[in-house]
Amino acid sequence: MSTVTPPRVVRHRRIEAPAPDVWAVLGRLTRHAALVPLTTVDAPDRELRVGDRVTAVTAEVVVDRMVVTAVRRRGEDPTADDWARWATLHKEGPLLVGDAHLVVRARGRHACEVLWAEDVRTTIAGAALEPFVDVALAIMSDRALARLDGLVARA
Repeated sequence: MSTVTPPRVVRHRRIEAPAPDVWAVLGRLTRHAALVPLTTVDAPDRELRVGDRVTAVTAEVVVDRMVVTAVRRRGEDPTADDWARWATLHKEGPLLVGDAHLVVRARGRHACEVLWAEDVRTTIAGAALEPFVDVALAIMSDRALARLDGLVARA
């Protein structure tokens, strides 16, 4: 039996907004520039699709190249708890490699749970840098989820 290892960084937040409204922001990667400070995003300006290539640049220094490898949809009734959207992005470097997951799951008509998970490694400095990268990704994810919450609350 194989063992599944959970992502290294998993952050989540309950957002008091309809799940489709939240996915409309989270699932359109160009909107991530509003979620992650000092970041620009080059991606198709629409809901993400498998095969989309994405480049995010933070602080004009950190380049993050990704490809969307999976987009899953469950349920059509956005008020039902089985409504969910899930995307997986594979990070190709040059600094981070691995996978990121974005999940939105309805919790009734006006609320949802959002999960942002990162299972990545650095291409430099080996294992010594990994704990610092994990902390930085946790802080980034928490801030992005808080900004997402504020963004959809104002809509």
